[in-house]
Amino acid sequence: MNTELKKNTVFMRIVGVILSTCLIYFLIPNEKFIILLLFSLLLIFLMKSIQASISGEVFQPYESFNHKIKIWIYIFHFVFSSLLFLSLLGSKFDASKPLLGNLLISLLALLSLMCLVLFITYKLLRYDSNATEISLTGKYRILIYSIPSLVIYSIYLISYFPGAMSPDSLDQWSQTISHEFNDWHPVAHTWFIMLTTIIWKSPAAFSIVQILIISFVIGYLGYNFEKYGVNKYIIWISILCMSTIPINGIYSITMWKDILYSACMLLFSIFIFNLIKTKGNWLDTNLNIFLYFISSLGLIMFRHNGLIVFVVTLIILAIIFKSKLKKAYFISIIVVVVHLIITGPLYHFFNVKPSDPNEALAIPTQLIASVIAQDGNLAQEQRAFFNEVLPLEMWKKLYNPYSVDPIKFNEEYNRSFLLENKNEFIKQWLDVSFNNPGLVIKAYLKQVSVVWQIKQFNDGVSTLYLTDIYPKEVGEQMGLASIVINEKITSVINQILNSTWSYPLKIIWRPAIYTFLIILFSFVNILRGNWKYSLISLPVMLNTGMLLAAIPAQDFRYSYANLLVMFLAFLTVFVGKNSNLRGGTN
Repeated sequence: MNTELKKNTVFMRIVGVILSTCLIYFLIPNEKFIILLLFSLLLIFLMKSIQASISGEVFQPYESFNHKIKIWIYIFHFVFSSLLFLSLLGSKFDASKPLLGNLLISLLALLSLMCLVLFITYKLLRYDSNATEISLTGKYRILIYSIPSLVIYSIYLISYFPGAMSPDSLDQWSQTISHEFNDWHPVAHTWFIMLTTIIWKSPAAFSIVQILIISFVIGYLGYNFEKYGVNKYIIWISILCMSTIPINGIYSITMWKDILYSACMLLFSIFIFNLIKTKGNWLDTNLNIFLYFISSLGLIMFRHNGLIVFVVTLIILAIIFKSKLKKAYFISIIVVVVHLIITGPLYHFFNVKPSDPNEALAIPTQLIASVIAQDGNLAQEQRAFFNEVLPLEMWKKLYNPYSVDPIKFNEEYNRSFLLENKNEFIKQWLDVSFNNPGLVIKAYLKQVSVVWQIKQFNDGVSTLYLTDIYPKEVGEQMGLASIVINEKITSVINQILNSTWSYPLKIIWRPAIYTFLIILFSFVNILRGNWKYSLISLPVMLNTGMLLAAIPAQDFRYSYANLLVMFLAFLTVFVGKNSNLRGGTN
């Protein structure tokens, strides 16, 4: 090695250490900075990415693109890395340190993150899968890929028998007993609970069915991509990750509508990929038509915003593919008609009480509360109006920056007045927001932080999961109780779940990390010339957008689909050949 090359290598390593250390400083809390040693592998990976960026190696895949496209590629990398950095920032900006020092460390960390994103993209682009579609005659492969999930999720059921139930779950369970239905939680999901418990009137029956559904969807995911020729090692890594991640384990036995809704979204997204890959021919069999119908119906019936997600997705697909997916459009129209029949005549027949329209006002209510709580700029008539909705002192007392539930569920909250004056409420909200932009923007970012922020603010709170029937006394009134079947197994699973509460595993409970990964994988598909594959993210991104408009609290379950679809987006990267890029494999 000549002297000049040695100097360049030493220089790149020094720069790599500096930039990597700055980024890790942002990834690890101050009080735990000593665990930097535990991140030696991450440090090495970061250094490799920085060296590859400085040497220009990461830019090699873009040589085949023209100048204008290159500019757009680099703009994406900059914007994506910047947003990712802000998402990771949390409350890290230390006001006690000099401003210049804060800015310098932040800039170096951002540069390090950009190098990391460039390096990951480079590695994915340089991977030539040589994937070619193969014929799989046996559907038993679905079962094989399902086995890890079936086994592990069953262990969770043994640990927390008969499953986890929250007040929402108990409300639905009470409806299955009384047959007095309320669409506050989608009645279709309540009816599904009734269906699963016809033979065995226990939440365990529902848990078993839900475990089977999620496991077979995961199994179908593995089978599907084996059929498309993806390397089996990559498939099995994905399947094992989906099986072992504690989120899927505990959610598989939790009675929340969001779980099955997310499973249906994953299955529907897989079907979108199949339609794109086969140019619509995937629907040539009756079985696939039935599966598409069921997944679509579950998507629109298990959560109230599912219909909008479904319809908008199909409209976008129709604009892009026009008549090429006409069979999918026809079936989708039937799905919507069935939905209208169920929510119309059938709901009327069963005397279903409608959901609370106040749910749509979650964000406006929260932003108004933030202004009142912080003594913002309010006109006297505005104070009088909001006092009719809820006494002003209660607005201040109940305001939680991360959840509107304490306000909207308070007994003094005048729902009837609010709904009678809904238009005036929205008008006053807009006026208040215009007069208090700083307070409102800050309050909004905190309220929706579970959607966009990987590293939450220091005062942030979030609802992750539960392991028993809560409240216990309400469950006992219905004859329900949590049972410990095997103390040792329960103890082990408790330790696994508890470990996810602390850093760095806590990051798995932040949906934003999965959203960023979905975007990155979609970008790689676009660069590969497989831009249509990125359309599989349409449903989950539309769902995320709706959460940004109306999320009521910091519940991970609202964005659970992001985790599931992330694995699908990852696997699509390895389908098909790298036709647009120069160079060999790596």
